[in-house]
Amino acid sequence: MRKLLPVGLALAVCLSLPAQPAVGIWTGKLDTGAISLRIVIRIRQENGMLKAVLESPDQTTQTFDADSVRLDGSNLIIEFKNLNAKFEGRIAADEKSISGSWTQGGAALPLLLAKTDRIVGPNRPQEPKPPFPYDSIEVKFENPAAKAVFAGTLTIPKSAVKPPVVVMVTGSGGQDRDETLLGHKPFWVIADYLSRHGIAVLRYDDRGVAKSTGDRTKATTLDFTDDALCAVRFLKSRKDVNPQKIGIIGHSEGGLICAIAASRSRDVAFIVSMAGTGVPGEDVIVEQSARIAKAMGVEEEKIAKDAAFRKKLFDILTDEIPDDEAKTKAIELAKSNWASLSEPEQKAFGSKEGYAAAVAGPAATAWFREFLVLDPSEFWVKVKVPALILNGENDLQVIADQNVPAIEKCLKEAGSKAYTVKRFPGLNHLFQTSKTGAPAEYGEIEQTIAPEVLETIANWILKITK
Repeated sequence: MRKLLPVGLALAVCLSLPAQPAVGIWTGKLDTGAISLRIVIRIRQENGMLKAVLESPDQTTQTFDADSVRLDGSNLIIEFKNLNAKFEGRIAADEKSISGSWTQGGAALPLLLAKTDRIVGPNRPQEPKPPFPYDSIEVKFENPAAKAVFAGTLTIPKSAVKPPVVVMVTGSGGQDRDETLLGHKPFWVIADYLSRHGIAVLRYDDRGVAKSTGDRTKATTLDFTDDALCAVRFLKSRKDVNPQKIGIIGHSEGGLICAIAASRSRDVAFIVSMAGTGVPGEDVIVEQSARIAKAMGVEEEKIAKDAAFRKKLFDILTDEIPDDEAKTKAIELAKSNWASLSEPEQKAFGSKEGYAAAVAGPAATAWFREFLVLDPSEFWVKVKVPALILNGENDLQVIADQNVPAIEKCLKEAGSKAYTVKRFPGLNHLFQTSKTGAPAEYGEIEQTIAPEVLETIANWILKITK
């Protein structure tokens, strides 16, 4: 599932001396190994002080103000305290570039920023364009138990009377309502296509993301399922959609969430799982890591060593101990593994402590620890409603050969006869037409989602909701 480098972001101000060389729009790319992410930093001067705004357009449409900016001659330091991150760089003599590094969570990545007068995004030909034959309504709904309010967009075909409606649920990590990634907005593309074909769609910002409130730091997959069911209950209260024909479309982790939701609530009339998992998270990640490493050209010996370390780490995380204790043990394990890293790897992480923090921080969380042990079969075997199971043969994150048979086995045990399974040759985790399926290709591919996938989803929903 798609847990990528958390280039979250925030920047603000500090300096009382003129600093004209730093003022302007700066852009560069962070190469995480798996993917490349665009970074934009806009620096301006107000009342003799520097202010900066950071953007990560490949991840979100949000902008973030900074904590501090310091300029000493040509040396620039921008700190991001709430992200445990900072950028340090040196402005070139011609004032057209800044060469430096981005440090976050203990890991350091080189970052070369170039000065520009405008930001040109990647070509995304499928991004929806007007005129739109549907109404787009900004809505809000609540999960009272989580003290969270969700903001979303409901698209309703203008020509339809009480149309079927779907709730869209994103993959792992905080996502906005469009599931924005690397300039792609797959959920917007799907919503646009479905609503042009007579199906209403509700997509919403995840808990604690963009315009939605709530704390996601301790939330797990089961908590996010509760959020999705609150969206379903919200739709049942509306008079402009069919309350008996509410479905859920989930991608990646969302593909599992739609199964959990269907096993728990009779209000869910059908589900569409896009690259959903069918085996426990630990098995998913072990296979995912090996496949991606191989696609990146990593040697088999290195893959085996990483797998052995990961097994030890997962043994700690799946033990029934508090998160704090698990984090402490994970840090100790990571430090003991420091000597086995290659010189480039050690340089990237900066220090043994930085490496340990980068490993243990994301891993020793309530969400990840539950994900490792959560068994999807417990829920898939209870799914009785019509289900459409979609997977890409080039998916290196949720492997079709590993997960699809497990899901099919459960649906057969459930006695369900209303399910359809379709595997698409050549499509990756985002359902793009791909060469290898490696995450590094996601942003390079102009296609957001293969047209045959959109057609399959729309035709299936219209057929089962007649």
